[in-house]
Amino acid sequence: MKTFWIVLITLIVTAGIIGGGGWWYMQAKAEKEKKSLQTQIDDLTKQVNGLKAGESSATSTSSSTVSSAKDSQTNLDSAEAVVKNFLDAKKPDRWKTPSRI
Repeated sequence: MKTFWIVLITLIVTAGIIGGGGWWYMQAKAEKEKKSLQTQIDDLTKQVNGLKAGESSATSTSSSTVSSAKDSQTNLDSAEAVVKNFLDAKKPDRWKTPSRI
């Protein structure tokens, strides 16, 4: 009977160590991926804001410039949608989606 308890306690301790190590590994991996994705989001946000600032500084009213600005805005909107869809597909459900990139 003494051997049974020793084996049982050993199995419980081993399972705890393995489970804790697995949890720690996955948590560290998720944090690393989250930081990487947040860096990408920040970089893309800076690019979008830079493009929007460049568009708003243009003061020309010619029809080609207005048309080009509309095309650029359409491209920006579709790029934001693509980035948002990509990030939504890559992240776990428990992560919250920012309201606007």
